[in-house]
Amino acid sequence: MGRPFFCGAFMILSYSELLRQVGDSSRIAITGRPGVGKTTLGRRLAVDLSLPLHHTDDYISGYSWDEIPDILTKYFIDEPSFILEGVAAARCLKRGLWPDVCLYLERDMPTEPRHAGMAAVVDRALGRYPGQVIRFELRSE
Repeated sequence: MGRPFFCGAFMILSYSELLRQVGDSSRIAITGRPGVGKTTLGRRLAVDLSLPLHHTDDYISGYSWDEIPDILTKYFIDEPSFILEGVAAARCLKRGLWPDVCLYLERDMPTEPRHAGMAAVVDRALGRYPGQVIRFELRSE
């Protein structure tokens, strides 16, 4: 899977195992590189956990990368429950918007040059997060 990440051991989990890991969390962030399946996972979790799903792209369009933490925090700091999904979901951690759990979805796939720096961005954001980080790849049930 490439270089090791600071945020705990990498796991390969089935969806049912992931649900057990998430437990009764009501504030969930899903992040990872483009194309790994964040939206698909978010949709499935939203149904199974009865939580509202929000895509970061719906909130950050037109803002600079540096403004994203403030924008996401503005919308979600007082929300009691959510699934926040998108590459930019890790950026919300920069301003203290602490979800109960942060899901760092990976998949063994080639990295496009334009996404090469994404792992470093996510690593930096998760480095400030005091909560549970689950770094995983989904496997078939």
